[in-house]
Amino acid sequence: MASTQLNINKELKTMRNTSEFPYMIFHQLFDEESSTFTYFIANACSRKTIVIDPVKSKVDEYLKLIYDESLILDQILDTHVHADHITGGGLLAARTGVSYGLSAKAEGKHVDWHLKNGDEVHLCSESLVALETPGHTRDSMVFVNHDKSVFFTGDTMLIGACGRTDFQNGSSQDLYNSITKVIYALPDDCIIFPGHDYNGQTQTTVGEQKRFNKRIRSETRRIEFVEIMNNLNLPRPKLMDIAVPFNLNAGFKPVSMFQY
Repeated sequence: MASTQLNINKELKTMRNTSEFPYMIFHQLFDEESSTFTYFIANACSRKTIVIDPVKSKVDEYLKLIYDESLILDQILDTHVHADHITGGGLLAARTGVSYGLSAKAEGKHVDWHLKNGDEVHLCSESLVALETPGHTRDSMVFVNHDKSVFFTGDTMLIGACGRTDFQNGSSQDLYNSITKVIYALPDDCIIFPGHDYNGQTQTTVGEQKRFNKRIRSETRRIEFVEIMNNLNLPRPKLMDIAVPFNLNAGFKPVSMFQY
């Protein structure tokens, strides 16, 4: 994958690839502390930009990127209420005056656009469609472009794995449906850009995951998947008790957490 490294700082890495988006500017940013990917998708002519899954501690770096590349921020989106980092959605929206979108099922505060299944996010000639994919969390969504060639999957589908289902109203039954009926229904060559990676990988395809995913391949039966998910025995996310209430409040400290 062709890439260009921007020296924003040692913790924020960016790769640029426009081959999947003709006439588009695309940045995949990586936050090393939480292993979170943030995506910038911009129209190369109008400079209008969508940001997916921003991290609060990186908002200043995002603003620098926007300034350096003369981008015009148009929409900020989160794929779900995160448990491993605090979203930069609310702060970035406040600093730029643009709208912030999150699934309506999250019932979040300070959200401008309560996204529902099938909502379209327009970016000039390109658009992303929001699809509900409950399972990792009740409010999980993914975003696919209009010709189903590129997919932003958040934590619903990772590279070789999928999001856990043992908190935030997660459900392995729902996640099985979301993956098999939504993600695996897309073309095999559809490129997946995940919300996280812990092994230095940046993208995969639907076909690769159908064949090689360790938790759910195309032939995996529901009962097998539920058994796998019920026995992951993963540690509780370190920031969960802080991140979830903050992220239900667009990344801002909720009133209930202030000491009077």
